[in-house]
Formats: sequence, structure tokens, C-alpha cells
Amino acid sequence: MSKTNYKIIELFAGVGGFRVGFDRVNSNHTEDPPFYTTIWSNQFEPATKTQHASRTYCRVFGSDGHVNEDIALVDSKDIPVHDILVGGFPCQDYSVARVLSYIEGGMAFPDPLDKPSRTIITSEGGVTPSRFKHVIKDPDNGRMRRLIPLELERLNMFPDNHTAGEADTKRAFFMGNALVCGIITRVGEELRNRLK
Repeated sequence: MSKTNYKIIELFAGVGGFRVGFDRVNSNHTEDPPFYTTIWSNQFEPATKTQHASRTYCRVFGSDGHVNEDIALVDSKDIPVHDILVGGFPCQDYSVARVLSYIEGGMAFPDPLDKPSRTIITSEGGVTPSRFKHVIKDPDNGRMRRLIPLELERLNMFPDNHTAGEADTKRAFFMGNALVCGIITRVGEELRNRLK
């Protein structure tokens, strides 16, 4: 007989993209208890005095079972028994490795509104010009503009204003550091089908 509730631990949680994705699987079904339950999470930004991502995570999901501490200092016996371990582990090592013919290629300017978006990166926010920042031609007035945090959240399939309460540059950074929640929902649905 299959289990009815899988307990999840989320490491390097950021603002909770994995949790949003798995929670959406639960909302697609009427199971009690829900199929997935996040029981513990960890988010810690080294060399940062204010822990913005952890603060946002707690504002959205609450602080129960959340640890804002360097994972290397967390005693393994303090991590609860779980079924699934997920993690938005630091991807910078992959981003800067530039192996296996990695090239950025050309980018359209402005970003087309009728095609899939390119990836958001952490330098999306701020005022410094960069070819990596999304620029669109606003369909309402024909002017060029950058994407606002709400639009960046929507590109990553987060709920609207998930990161509200932080500065716009920080919100843009969060989305550049996040994953696309819809991918996690698709993976979560497939896991659910196979585990049932």
C-alpha cells in the first residue's frame, strides 16, 4: 500500500519555489492529508547581515520548521526524518563553469512578448544597464521599459506579490535566484502518479 503523505525537507530554500510547486500539486487534488507536506526548510545567505530571502519565506509560509542558519552548522540529528529532500543548491558553480560549449548567444532587443521568456538572472534588478536585463516595448504606450517585480514573479510562476515587502531590486534578485515553480508542479504531479 502506498503512503498518503510524503514529508519534504527544503534546503537552500530561497523564497520557497519548491514549496510553491509542491503545494500546487496538493491544491490540484482533494486529499486529506495532502500528498506533500514541507516539514522543514533552511535558508541562509552567507555574508549578508539581513536575511531577506529567509524573511520572505517566513512571511509567506510561517516560521515553523524553518531554520535560518548555515547548513554546515546544522546538526544532522536536528533535521527531521523525511521522504523527499529538495534543494535549490547554489548554482553559481554551474553558471560560471562555462563547460560543454556553453555560450550565451544572441538576445533579441527588446524582449519579444509573443515567445517564451529567457531566464531571469540575479542582476535583473538595479539601475545599471545590462544586456541581461529584460526590456520590453510596453503594449499600452509603446515605450521601452524593464520588467517590474510582479512580472518577474509571473515569469517564474510564483503567486502575485510573493516577494512583496522587500525592495524592488531585492525582489528582482530573488526571481533571478529562483526556479520556475510550474516545473516543480509538473515533476510533483509525475512523482505523485508514480508513488500512488
